Amino acid sequence: AAEALLVLQLAHERGRGRDSPHHAYVSSLPTDPPCGYSPSHRSEAMDAITSLGLELGLDVNGWPAEIVKAADYADRMADALSRDYGA
Repeated sequence: AAEALLVLQLAHERGRGRDSPHHAYVSSLPTDPPCGYSPSHRSEAMDAITSLGLELGLDVNGWPAEIVKAADYADRMADALSRDYGA
C-alpha cells in the first residue's frame, strides 16, 4: 500500500530531524491533521455534517457512517504499522 510507505517515509524523515533533507517540509506538516477520521476532530466533523443537513438541507444520509468506516480503517492501519515497524 503506497499510503503505508508514505507514512513510514514521513515518520523516518521526521525522526531524522534536522539531518533530513526534507526537514523544512516535514516540520511544516501538522502533527494533528484536521481530518474527520482523526479522533480529536471526529466530533467536529460529525457536528459539521449535522449542520450541513439541517441548515443547508443537504442529503447527508450515510456520511457519518463513512467517517466511522474511514476512522476504523485508519486505526487498523496505524495498529498494523506499529506492530510491524514499532511505535
